[in-house]
Amino acid sequence: MVHRGAKAADADGAGSSGAVLASDAAAANLARLPRAVLLPLGVWMALCGGTLYAFSAFEVELMSRCHLSVRKLDAVYAAGQIGVGLGIVPGLLYDRFGAMAGCTYALVLMFAGNAG
Repeated sequence: MVHRGAKAADADGAGSSGAVLASDAAAANLARLPRAVLLPLGVWMALCGGTLYAFSAFEVELMSRCHLSVRKLDAVYAAGQIGVGLGIVPGLLYDRFGAMAGCTYALVLMFAGNAG
């Protein structure tokens, strides 16, 4: 499948020299950002992604402050694990169908999560 904005492959199967895929354009835009911007963004991503792995360090305090039973705390942890495990799905949707499909997936899941 060819992304929007990309030229179709030639008859011999090789892409034309002017073909620019959406992922290449995004990578080029990201490469233009200064490292002083990229470093804090990378640290922020590591901190957000790593909190699930540090769950055992703050689960007792979370239980006491939020008045959670062990069963409810397990549900919170399981939801985090599911979120991490399904994190690849929007990327696959984006690669195959474009940004609108990935954003729609995120909208539906966020709505479902907030609806309870």
